[in-house]
Amino acid sequence: MLKNYSRFNLLMAAGLSLPIVSQAAQLEEIVVTATKRAAGLMDTPMSVTAFSGDEMRHNGIRDFQELSVSIPNLTVAEGRAGLTTVNIRGVQSGVDGSFESSVGIFIDGVNYPRTQSAFNPMFDVARAEVLKGPQAVLYGLNSTAGVLVLHSNSNNPGDEFEATVVGNYETEYDGYSTSAFVGGGLTDTLGARLAIRTFDDGDGYLKNVFTGDDTVSNDGTEGRISLVWQPTDTIMSTLKYAHADIDNEGGNTQQLGTGRGEDKLNWKLESDANGSQMAAVMNAAEGNSKVEGSKTINAVSWKTDFGIGESVLSALVGYNKMDWSYNFDLDSSALPVPPIFSTRSEDYEQSSIELQYTSPTGNTFEYILGAYYSEATTDILGSNALDLTLLGVPGIAEYGQLDYSVDTEVVSAYGNLTWHVSDTVRVTGGVRYTDESRDLTRDPNGLNCQWYAVDGANFIGPAPINVFCSKLSNYKDDKSSDNFMPELIVQWDMSDDTMLYAKGSTAVKSGGYAAAVSPPSPESMSYDDENAFGLEAGMKTSFADRAGRMSLAVFYTEFDDLQVNSFDEQTASAFITNAGQAHSQGVELDTTYAVTDFITLGTALAYLDAEYDQYDGSACPANISAEEKAIRCTGPGGTQDSAGQDLANAPKWSGNAYASWDYPFSSGLRLVGKLNVSFTDDYLTEVRNDPLFKQDGYTQIDAQIGLASSDDKWRVALIGRNLTEEAVQDGGTAFLGYNIVSINRPRTITLQAQYRFGD
Repeated sequence: MLKNYSRFNLLMAAGLSLPIVSQAAQLEEIVVTATKRAAGLMDTPMSVTAFSGDEMRHNGIRDFQELSVSIPNLTVAEGRAGLTTVNIRGVQSGVDGSFESSVGIFIDGVNYPRTQSAFNPMFDVARAEVLKGPQAVLYGLNSTAGVLVLHSNSNNPGDEFEATVVGNYETEYDGYSTSAFVGGGLTDTLGARLAIRTFDDGDGYLKNVFTGDDTVSNDGTEGRISLVWQPTDTIMSTLKYAHADIDNEGGNTQQLGTGRGEDKLNWKLESDANGSQMAAVMNAAEGNSKVEGSKTINAVSWKTDFGIGESVLSALVGYNKMDWSYNFDLDSSALPVPPIFSTRSEDYEQSSIELQYTSPTGNTFEYILGAYYSEATTDILGSNALDLTLLGVPGIAEYGQLDYSVDTEVVSAYGNLTWHVSDTVRVTGGVRYTDESRDLTRDPNGLNCQWYAVDGANFIGPAPINVFCSKLSNYKDDKSSDNFMPELIVQWDMSDDTMLYAKGSTAVKSGGYAAAVSPPSPESMSYDDENAFGLEAGMKTSFADRAGRMSLAVFYTEFDDLQVNSFDEQTASAFITNAGQAHSQGVELDTTYAVTDFITLGTALAYLDAEYDQYDGSACPANISAEEKAIRCTGPGGTQDSAGQDLANAPKWSGNAYASWDYPFSSGLRLVGKLNVSFTDDYLTEVRNDPLFKQDGYTQIDAQIGLASSDDKWRVALIGRNLTEEAVQDGGTAFLGYNIVSINRPRTITLQAQYRFGD
């Protein structure tokens, strides 16, 4: 049932039943590169949402999670164990450390398969694009659900000098950030830009009721230097180097529905965090017991364009290295329950090169040809420690460790051809071939499971029960797959203002090996490729002398071997399976209208039906009655047939409505601001369809109000996010009798000031 419908219906009516106003207001054209060519948003034959960097900065949007609030059918969640999940149209990867995202992530053209390396805070952004549906031909593997694209700013040769400073102070938790961007043309052939940002989230938005401390707070420094060299009219080379150092304290998880603590979702963390007993165990094991993390990222993108006649040959070299460690309270419990503590560290290194040949536009036939190669190494060290003293086993605790390494190599070639059948009809066909191989080394030192004295002084001996110990010893394996992924698009310019399109596409998400500490067997650790076949038809139109625009998309995507991760309560083992079949289908509508030169209204509405069609052997929910379990679940491990059940994070209805204004109320001054109201229907956050992890429908209100100079040299604004402080599950799972949920960010109110130097 659609929640909060009546409120949103009024907003929709306000946005779609607008008075006819005599004025010359027009919406600015939005240029995107979703098709690997610069094109207008309304001429691009797919569902695309785009935001400019200025718009994101003015609205205080720090990352893709905050951006997703304004985009129906996009969810970005900070999950358990510090892992971020991205969901488009109900499809996502889980929180196992081995997963690459079902949503492709590209920063300055370079693919970032690991969300941990891509989802540091945004700064100095030129444009963000969200592409929905399978996108394999131009974007490659791991785009079965869609693609997120981020472009950073740079300065070209000959550009005028510019410099901007931005300061933010968050009043609820005493957080702050400062940014500075400076750039321009150094010579007639060289442009440069430097961007630096420091931030500290302040006190932390969760209260640990065991220690009394505030927790969940990030701080760090990041920077980017960009050089653009254009020695001739036919050569342009852009080199970007980015570095980030980010520290994290605390995790956003708590227990729910267990009879402990307040027993409801809130911003009080019902956690023992670093209780004295677990501190002794982890200090003995590896010298760290705090709930904290750190991340260092170094990234390079180097693109060179060579003009060959009217065509362009591009070479893009990418490099990405991430060192990430994260220690967390796995059970998220309040004493007196046996605490479980975990650590993870990941070293990820990836290098890639892509060659692309792009023909000129304006001919009967236009084409893009490309080749791609990448190699990557993922090394993960992990450990779980279970304190048994509260189970009546005095003075000892179990400690199990993971040593996991995967080398990945990808080779692919792709091409698409656009045929201008007539002045109004275009047909584009394309295909990508990909060959991928993975080599696994797991626990090379054999079974690593020990008993420790609680005081941390003595090693006792092998663990007899192996709750968290690896059940593998010096295990090695390899797998490879090759795939052809075709695509076909038909466009028809029905008029100067209206375009219709239909698209059929396929995509594949890579298989791999689970990175859980305790898989029950090699067979349960390995999982296969995920395959997607998508159909989409849509209309994009401008109206009221281009003061308004509307996009409508109808879509259906079928998934075979959908990758799903879960947990076996009886064997205390995490595993990944391939669900037989699933589908995601629905309708999306976006409308924007410039009422006057200074007021713009917009609405977005989405209906989604995303379900398993075939998934026998899914893990059984933990929080159902014995009677229901007897009917629903079978087998010693408690499995179920999930066919007909919803996918996680797939609300039936979602949408938003906004009003933005930029009003010149006196000479030299403008009143600026935006009000955004978004809503989401009920949805489940856990793959087993456990009713405890159902998130009720909710409405979120974000707003900003400020003053700016007429030449936009300075701006001061007050920015509020989640103003009514809606507590929302970002994810949930049942684990050894614990019901663990991740919670979203609470209300924040930020004072922002920015000043631009130069003309």
